[in-house]
Amino acid sequence: MTSIYNKTKRNLRNCQINQHPTKKSHHIFCKNRSYFVSVDGILGNFRLLSPNPTPLKGWGFGGTSFFQQGNSMYEVVSRCDKSRGKCEMKSRTLYVYLLNDEWTDYHSTRPLVIRFSWPRRESPFIIKHGEWYFLIASETAGWKQSRTWYRRAKSLQALANSTDTEVVMHPGNTQSIKSMGSQFRFFLEIVPNKWIFVGNRYPEDDKDHWDIRYGAYVMTPLQFVSGVPHVYWKRQFNWDAYNYSSADFDVHYHGGHGHSPPKLHRENDNLQIMR
Repeated sequence: MTSIYNKTKRNLRNCQINQHPTKKSHHIFCKNRSYFVSVDGILGNFRLLSPNPTPLKGWGFGGTSFFQQGNSMYEVVSRCDKSRGKCEMKSRTLYVYLLNDEWTDYHSTRPLVIRFSWPRRESPFIIKHGEWYFLIASETAGWKQSRTWYRRAKSLQALANSTDTEVVMHPGNTQSIKSMGSQFRFFLEIVPNKWIFVGNRYPEDDKDHWDIRYGAYVMTPLQFVSGVPHVYWKRQFNWDAYNYSSADFDVHYHGGHGHSPPKLHRENDNLQIMR
């Protein structure tokens, strides 16, 4: 990715890599429609594609992810009206686009799969668990930690009419600790029936709320209980050895482990830590 970044001069975010099941090409998909393809292996030469612009002029791309189902690839993105320079929060809308058979651009005749107003939700992510599709997103809170929400339905299209429900956290969310002290990024099934919750922290983007000592990511066990996602805080855990049906979790420690770190403030231009 470093070589790709240097060649394109782009700020690449929200990237993921997938292999096309029939064409065997490797694809890197990133926010703002930055698509790359390699036909000579995962360590081969990735070429930047140039997808056609989307018709929504003045609408920015927020958090973006991609959902693969068989040969089909979908782009999942929160968009908002930025025609006045800043994102109009009330305009936040969830879009799911279908890519073409080669995964090089949106489908030429039927690209739009879902579109619905979804204010105060961003960084959307879709998974399928059993017969259910889950649409998960973080609650909009700038760079700060926030609650995690989901919808579920038995088709992608039906997600538009589903109800928002909060992901269950163990220990439960409080005013000071939300989503294990992070913003939701994605759910990942490492191997069958072993899921983890991944959240982001932003020490580079917001130094007043995040301390680099406590990292930029949270990864902790997840299981589905009667179709409901439950997340369990573990300060340390072995993803392979952990018993995902045990509901075992740790308490939150102070000092930034499991939640936002000690608050920082500036006094006489010197950075102080508030205990």
